[in-house]
Amino acid sequence: MHLGGAERLVPVAKAQDVGDQMAMRSRGYEPQPSQVWMTFESISPATITHVPCLPLHLPDVGDNAGAFDIARSLLIPLVSPQVLDEAFIGLTNGFASDRRVLRGAAIWNQRNGARLDTIFDRGIRVSVVDYAPEAEPLIDDVLFQAGLQHARTREAIAIASKVVWAGVLAEICWSDDAGYDTGYVSRADLGYVRLPCFRPKGAIGGRVFFVDGASAKMGALEHRLKREPVLIDAPLVVSYDLEKSLKR
Repeated sequence: MHLGGAERLVPVAKAQDVGDQMAMRSRGYEPQPSQVWMTFESISPATITHVPCLPLHLPDVGDNAGAFDIARSLLIPLVSPQVLDEAFIGLTNGFASDRRVLRGAAIWNQRNGARLDTIFDRGIRVSVVDYAPEAEPLIDDVLFQAGLQHARTREAIAIASKVVWAGVLAEICWSDDAGYDTGYVSRADLGYVRLPCFRPKGAIGGRVFFVDGASAKMGALEHRLKREPVLIDAPLVVSYDLEKSLKR
């Protein structure tokens, strides 16, 4: 059973220390992993694209119903209601044939819900992304001021920023960790919206990328998501007034 994974894109001088940190992090999974794989890969700086960080929205969410209402209101302009309902069912029951969580994301046509990625029981894993070295302390400080020091949020914002850059219109995500109920919705024209109480108890979890099926070129999209190296630049702008942001 796959428990989880993570990666960093860092200067060579930091690779050993970051590798040690990630090895220690793997010990925090429950159940304890019986095997851990770590790979180091050299990336040419000339191939790296710098991408702006998505804005972070922190609406006031009191319960699961409130989180669902916000998510639906943000996604309905881009995704048909029926497709969105099917996405919630998949996030609850699992997309893989054996009901396990996908290692990556399912990519769906925003209008008819057709599954467009080609690895049905694995999904598309977003890779080769991190914060630019000069942006990292600035973004960490903003997250600290917002009370969001956990690596989950930090990594999720970076991934969502790359996903939007790659050409995805919107994303919805629930963790596969049964003890973590915060999820998020992101939109290319709005940013990353963090939603506490979003993942229902007992849900399998996962993530769905919604794309324009009429124009999406899946080979190119999958390559950008999986292979093209991206560093996320500062600033990270935080907003607590989602309604005001939507009116801009």
